[in-house]
Amino acid sequence: MRKNPPPTKLHLTREAVSLKVVLIMDKQNLDQLRAEIPILELAERLGLEIRRKQARCFNSQAHAHGDQKPSLGFDTKTNRYKCFACGVSGSVIDLYMAIKGVDFNTAVSDLSEGRITAGFNYRASYPEAKQPKKLAGDYSEVNERLALFCNGRSKEATDYLTGPRRGLNEAILDRFNIFSIKDYQKTNQYLKDSFSQETLKASGLVNDKGNLIFYRHKVIIPFYDKGKIVFLQGRNLDGTHPKYLNLAGVEKPVFNLENLTKLNNGDRVYICEGVFDAMRLEQEGYTAVAILGVTDFRPEEVDIFKPYEVVLALDNDEAGLAMSDEIAKLFTLKGKEVKQKILPNGIKDITDYYLSLTK
Repeated sequence: MRKNPPPTKLHLTREAVSLKVVLIMDKQNLDQLRAEIPILELAERLGLEIRRKQARCFNSQAHAHGDQKPSLGFDTKTNRYKCFACGVSGSVIDLYMAIKGVDFNTAVSDLSEGRITAGFNYRASYPEAKQPKKLAGDYSEVNERLALFCNGRSKEATDYLTGPRRGLNEAILDRFNIFSIKDYQKTNQYLKDSFSQETLKASGLVNDKGNLIFYRHKVIIPFYDKGKIVFLQGRNLDGTHPKYLNLAGVEKPVFNLENLTKLNNGDRVYICEGVFDAMRLEQEGYTAVAILGVTDFRPEEVDIFKPYEVVLALDNDEAGLAMSDEIAKLFTLKGKEVKQKILPNGIKDITDYYLSLTK
């Protein structure tokens, strides 16, 4: 029998929650940030009305009667702005600081973490430093051979996933083909014997030394598309960071996206922040997908959800709430209304919600 899901409400736009993270960035990383975020898109996201690469200046103190004739210009080649009346100028970081009224560290944190820039077409200013990601599914054969070789889960993995911290049952684990690396050395050697180093490196499964990346991350979650394993994510069991590890250099797809083909127009689908939350909702009889981060949820993917009732079910913390706002904006730009989950105080996510019902 279905348990009631967390209640939902119509999404109300809030100010994005600013995480006060002081980023330690060297000059090259700061220069890359200034170069890659498209200044016109940022200016529009911040509320400026752009016409022919010009807007009314935000520096109201310098314009006694307002900037009646738009004098704030944007140079898309240098990725900078300048007001030809008052002289104010700067980079995307300066623009964000001025309009949002925040300090440098907050601006760098917000811009680098993608809370404001979701869906932007980043400028390719550093092609040598940032290679384009390979499409998920380009090396599905490698992923599938790995899953076949591992052949199921270890007792440690099953105990963790079905235990009090996750509460998943074995039926749902089998349905999503959750497997584990039971013998790292044998698995590593199997891949080397089965594929060339060039193929393994391109698949994202090995590190610079040519060894399997899932050393500590022995619980493996496959992402399927049209029946093929297009992506893999690893989860460690020893509490070290990072808890999750993704294929290197491969774009991150939406988890369980192919399940939407079973829905009818108007059916409800939950969008979660983590795969285990999505799996828990599926276990309870609901349709759910998971994204791996707001910057990995592309605007073109929004169109896939248009026929359905969408409920955002992200983590109940500052980062999750900020991410929920950014994703909701992507839907709004496409003319799609979404709903947002409400979780009780002290409940951190969907998994925690269902676990609390059994206490």
